[in-house]
Amino acid sequence: MYGVMVWREPVKGPLIQRWRLGPIWVQGVWIQRTERTPNWLVRRRVAQGVRWLNQQGIHQGVCPPDMEGLEPVSTVALRQGLAMVCLERCLQEKGLPPQQATVGLVAERITPQVMRVIEGLVLCHRHLCLQMPQGEQMCEALRRLYGVAVQCNLGAEALENCDGVVAFAPMDGVHPDVVTYQEAQPMPPLQWPAQWTCPPEVSPLQAWAMVASTETWKEEWVKLALVTEF
Repeated sequence: MYGVMVWREPVKGPLIQRWRLGPIWVQGVWIQRTERTPNWLVRRRVAQGVRWLNQQGIHQGVCPPDMEGLEPVSTVALRQGLAMVCLERCLQEKGLPPQQATVGLVAERITPQVMRVIEGLVLCHRHLCLQMPQGEQMCEALRRLYGVAVQCNLGAEALENCDGVVAFAPMDGVHPDVVTYQEAQPMPPLQWPAQWTCPPEVSPLQAWAMVASTETWKEEWVKLALVTEF
C-alpha cells in the first residue's frame, strides 16, 4: 500500500483515512496547519504522520510539494507497463509500420513484465533482437512456439541497427528509444479515468505509478492511461 499525505485546516475528525484510488486503496494522512501554526509544530506533525505510515510498512507515496514526507512513488513499473505502446509511438514517428520493423530489447533477467513485452514484440514486428544473459533458450522457445524471427545476444552494433529498442537495463554502446529503468526520462501525457475515484492531490502520473506497482495492473488499462491513443 502507498500513502497520501495532505494539508488541511484543523477540524474535528480522524487524521487517518483510507482512500479509494481506482482499483486500489491508499492510506491517507491529514496534516493540520494554519498560517499561524509554528514551523516546529508543523514539522513534528509531518514526522508523526511519516512515522505512523512507516510502522504500517508504507514508505512511498504522495506529498504536497512543500512537505518533506514520504519517498516519491517509483515510476519504473509504469514505464515497463507502457513500454510496448511507447515503442509503437517511436516507430510511428519514424514512419515505420510495425510489421516491417526490426526491434530490440535489452534486459538483465526474465521477469513477468519483460516476458509480456517480448511476447508482444515478436507477435507485432518483423524481427526481434534480444540481448539478455542466457537468452538463447528463450529465443529457441519463441521460434518453436510462434514461428517468429528472433535472434539473441548479437551485441550493441546489432541493436543500434534496429528500428527501435526497449531497454529494461543499460548496455554500453546502445541508445534505446524506450528506457524503463530511469525515472528522469520523459513520459507520455497521462490521464486518469473519469469513472475512477482519486484524491485531488494525486496527479495522473502518481496515481498510475501506484497502480502499476501493484498486482492489479492490467494491460488493457494502457488505453485508459494515455491521453492520445496511437
